[in-house]
This record gives sequence, C-alpha cells and structure tokens, in this order.
Amino acid sequence: MENFDICLISGSVEDMLKKRAQLPLYFQVLKIKFIQQKYYKIEISDSCWIFNAVVSKTAAAKSSTNRDLSINCVIQVNSYDLITSKDGKDKIIALKEFIVVDNKLDIIGKPILINAVNYPCQGTPTNVSDNCSVASYNQSEKTPDRHQPHSQGIFTESHRIDQSIEDANKVLQEMKTSYDSRLSGLEKQIQELQITMEKLASSLKVNDKL
Repeated sequence: MENFDICLISGSVEDMLKKRAQLPLYFQVLKIKFIQQKYYKIEISDSCWIFNAVVSKTAAAKSSTNRDLSINCVIQVNSYDLITSKDGKDKIIALKEFIVVDNKLDIIGKPILINAVNYPCQGTPTNVSDNCSVASYNQSEKTPDRHQPHSQGIFTESHRIDQSIEDANKVLQEMKTSYDSRLSGLEKQIQELQITMEKLASSLKVNDKL
C-alpha cells in the first residue's frame, strides 16, 4: 500500500461539491510531473486540477526529478474533506482515500490512503499551478469513457447513477400524475353516482307515499 500526503488546491470547489455529493468520484489523470524529487503534480484532464503529494519511495524510484510521466490513469476517490486555507481565501479538497482503477503503472487496484493533510501540503512549492485555471464540474449530457482522455475537466461514474435516478424520478412523476388524474376522475364518478342514488331514493319515497 502506498501512502501520500495529498490535497487539491482550488479557488472554488463549491459548485463541484454540490453536483458531486455522491461518492465515489472518478478522475481522469493525464500526466504526473515530479517536483523537487519528493513532490509531484498530477494534471487531471484539460482543466488542470492540481494535486500536490509526497511521493512514496516506490513511486519516486520510477521517476527522476521534474520528469513528466504520462500514465493515462483513472483514480476512484472514496472519501474527501473540504477544508479552508489558513488565510480563509481558498477552499481545498483533501482526499482521504482513493484507488487507482486503471493505469499503465503496476499499482492498479491498490488502495492509496492519505495520512495527513496540511495547507500548503508539507513543504510543497507555493507556485505549482503553472497558471492552470481552476476547474469546475461540467455536467455534460454525454459521459465520456472513463478509460479515455477527455476535455470535461472531471467526469464521474456517479453521473450515470444521477441520470438514472433522474429518469426514474421522471417516470415516477408521470405515473403519479396519471394516477392522480385517474383518481380524480373516479372521485367525480363516485360523486355523480351518489347524487343519482340520492335522487333515486327520493323518488322511491315519493312513490311509497302514493
């Protein structure tokens, strides 16, 4: 098991969190860049979410300083925290646990647990963004294949679940509307029948008197 101290530095993550309340999350990772031997930057898709992490000895041995490593990796995030920077300006997603579910390295399927999160991540260079823009979740109608690079910033398999739930809710709403309409029609028929019965009873009483 590989252990890292890791966090996601972001200027605004509220929108993504509102839309991605469900776990797990899936992230497409395009490149890992090692910084100062023991830190690396992970570029996720084209929106460049920045992860700063302490690289384990195993991972560090696979790369030299400042070397770009294209891995076409997908990680499944199982838990995270939302914390605020010391100056109160930035929101940070602190990943607690994630699993590499698809990549070209030999760590697929191995849990990666987070030991500790600080801001900035312990000793991480302050300028690590390389002018990358902060990503926000873009909920497209078509969910890209999680094994292929894409330009949506972040994609998640739970989007498909969300869509299924939304479709199911629509069907349920249509069924409820249909049921309510039929129920309303039946209630009207019952009222009309009651009026007819009352008239019939009144007519029978008159006939009895005669």
